[in-house]
Amino acid sequence: MLGFETILPFLGCLEPLILDDSVSEIMVNGTSHVFIERAGMLEEVPGIRLTEQSLMAAVKNIARRTITKAQADFNRPQSSSARTSPERNETNRGPAR
Repeated sequence: MLGFETILPFLGCLEPLILDDSVSEIMVNGTSHVFIERAGMLEEVPGIRLTEQSLMAAVKNIARRTITKAQADFNRPQSSSARTSPERNETNRGPAR
């Protein structure tokens, strides 16, 4: 799971929103448009400005962390039942005729 520690150094101005339990989603659209979802409703948050450099650094850190996790998941050994399951066997083309 992605930790907030990955982005907080770059997006500290969003910390109050991140820590707000009533906020279910934070959406950043460029450097000056931040929206939140609260109780199923979207609202723009005025007054938050991000620098392009901090936004790009946060995006790169999120991408790096996501890629690293995906690679670890891909390289994790599968159980023998998962390797031999008919659903996962690419050579299984259906019932024999």
